[in-house]
Amino acid sequence: MSPFEIRLRAQVKQALKEKSFTAIMNIVGVALEHELVKPVPESGRRGGGLVVPNRLTKESWAALFAKPTPDDGSDKSSKS
Repeated sequence: MSPFEIRLRAQVKQALKEKSFTAIMNIVGVALEHELVKPVPESGRRGGGLVVPNRLTKESWAALFAKPTPDDGSDKSSKS
C-alpha cells in the first residue's frame, strides 16, 4: 500500500469509529480534490403538483383544508 492509501484508510477508520469531524472533512477534501464528488444537478423549474385521489370531489377536498369559522361550532375555546 502507498503512504497515501495508508493515511486515507486511517482517516476512514477514525471517522467511522471515533466519529471524528476532522477525519470526515479530510476524507471529503480528498474526494473533492480527486473529483469523486459531483455537484447536485439542478432540478429545473417544476411546480409542485398536488395529486388528488379520484374518489374525492373538489368540494370534499376543499372541505378537508378549509379553515374553521367561529359560527360552525368548531371553536373549542368557547364555553357551552
